[in-house]
Amino acid sequence: MGVIGLGLLGQITIQLLRAAGCRVFGIDVDERMVQQALAMGADQAVHRSGPVEDIALSMSGGQGLDAVIVTAASRSNDPVELAGRLARKRGRIIAVGDFSMEIPRRTYYPKELQLRLSTSYGPGRYDPSYEEKGQDYPYAYVRFTEQRNMASCLDLMRDGRLKITPLISHRYPFNQALEAYQLLDSKSGERPLGILLDYGCAPQDPIRQAPLVTIEPPEEKAEISPIRSRKLDSIRLGILGAGQFAAGVLLPRIAKIPGVKMARLVTARGASAEATARRFGIPGFSCQEEDLYSDPGIDAILIATRHHLHASQVIRALRSGKHVFVEKPLAMNLQELEEIAQVVEETGLTLMVGFNRRYAPLSSRLKAWFSPREWPLCLLGRINAGRLPEGSWLTDPEIGGGRILGEVCHFVDLFHEWTGSSVSALSVQGLGSPTDFPHRSENIQVLLGFRDGSQAVLIYSSEGGSSLGKEWYEVHGGNRSAVLDDFRTLDLYQGTRHERIRERHQDKGHTGELEDFFSSLKEGRSPRLDFFSCLASSKVTCEIQSALNKPLG
Repeated sequence: MGVIGLGLLGQITIQLLRAAGCRVFGIDVDERMVQQALAMGADQAVHRSGPVEDIALSMSGGQGLDAVIVTAASRSNDPVELAGRLARKRGRIIAVGDFSMEIPRRTYYPKELQLRLSTSYGPGRYDPSYEEKGQDYPYAYVRFTEQRNMASCLDLMRDGRLKITPLISHRYPFNQALEAYQLLDSKSGERPLGILLDYGCAPQDPIRQAPLVTIEPPEEKAEISPIRSRKLDSIRLGILGAGQFAAGVLLPRIAKIPGVKMARLVTARGASAEATARRFGIPGFSCQEEDLYSDPGIDAILIATRHHLHASQVIRALRSGKHVFVEKPLAMNLQELEEIAQVVEETGLTLMVGFNRRYAPLSSRLKAWFSPREWPLCLLGRINAGRLPEGSWLTDPEIGGGRILGEVCHFVDLFHEWTGSSVSALSVQGLGSPTDFPHRSENIQVLLGFRDGSQAVLIYSSEGGSSLGKEWYEVHGGNRSAVLDDFRTLDLYQGTRHERIRERHQDKGHTGELEDFFSSLKEGRSPRLDFFSCLASSKVTCEIQSALNKPLG
């Protein structure tokens, strides 16, 4: 077996081949890497300028190598050309590294060589059913999957047949990670082999013994009594999930709210938990939900995980005596909503959903423009949602629930807020296409009838031009009109009068909703967006989803 490119991947590959009983020949342009390969067990290793082809023939009895694994990183086409010359007739070339791949026909064709490309980790990589839903491949048909490869690797380390420590050439504390990457990019100085980022964990550090890492001891706090009216002088917040939206939108705003301390963070991956915790100064972090539910010092939990987890996590949090702020959607179906409503009634705790748009300053100005009123409103909402990347988890019916549950709920709640009334009737239509492209559930028109006589039309589409703003609303009633353009401008009309209100920065109400939630806990009151309003908007959204899925006729 040949290995071209003796960097970190090449050194590991040599050991794996030796563990499998292969004779190994290594080649590199760096003499230090050549010597390292010999130390790691290569039978032969030589500089690229040496008699490479002669050694390959000598090792193989004049036939050529059975296979050549290319782990090099190069813009040159030399690695793939050299691999073809070293391989025997009908041999294999396995591309692992990042290099030019202009295949020389004059070398590969007469030898009938096979070229194979390898993605990271093994079978299961990039397959959402495997990586996210846990659907394993049958052992009898796929012996080595992503997870089984990792298990085999750990077994080899345990047995001493795969050694990583000799490959570590540099160590950096985590807070100097940028310097480590700069070293990798540097074209001068000694070429690094393996770089270890040190998170400050000694061999007997508690992180290796238990899932929870505490940087500073938590304050002692008595058990929370599940009584909504209890006032809280200060709030210790637990955070469940810290993806892009939570880390980029919610947590920076919470950090600025007086009297709220982010005390513990739980995410699915330990590395992201630690990185986010350090960024926001959160003292406790782990990968175990139970750390939040069982901590008596946590007053409230913010849930920002994937949609299919929301309902069960809300119920667990409430039953453990915590107030809850959960990002939309509240649940995936009506049954889950009923279970949540029962738990809220039992505990009396505050539960609020992240329907932020009703807290937008221009949204409040629009509502005030029609207040007080004695007439119904005519409302129109046009949402230019844009397409999601193919395979997005948001469109997975089991994990994301689709865009109706995940986003249309916002606009239903906004209409609830502006009318101050509940929905009494609805109808929905989706685009018709024999191929379901554009996707029917991402291109819908919804008509909502309200108990006060108001009517709302919602047009939601993923097929609009990207240069068009996302959200456009019109509201008419009582000789007045209002036009809200993407929460940037609000035009108010009455007779011949026209007033334009312009926001310096788009504000969709995220700060307002969080301030109201935490203020309600401090003051012992319900938030302006109470649970019954959250429940009503969530139920209507589920009904829209169900109506769209019903066959016509």
